[in-house]
Amino acid sequence: MKYAFISRHMPTASQYKLANEKGIELIPVGDMDAFNEEEIHEWIRNNQSFKGVIVVHPALALEFYKNEFDVGVFQNVNRAEEGQPPKFEAGSLKIWYYEYIL
Repeated sequence: MKYAFISRHMPTASQYKLANEKGIELIPVGDMDAFNEEEIHEWIRNNQSFKGVIVVHPALALEFYKNEFDVGVFQNVNRAEEGQPPKFEAGSLKIWYYEYIL
């Protein structure tokens, strides 16, 4: 199943691994502004057929869910100390499947 990965960052090795364990192929959309819903929807419509999206922005998650996409979010289990460069490690991947809640 193809899921668009909507983030300003490329997926990490652990994110690819967690997605693959759920049968998900992550397709990074590139450096897009998560607040620009129109741009993201346009990219998805014009590029590939996606079953779902992986997002960080909660409003974007709701927007895609209401438009009948599965929505996933990686659990952030390791953050850098304040003042240090950002550090992220995915501990799990949670998917909210659209067809289960109607």
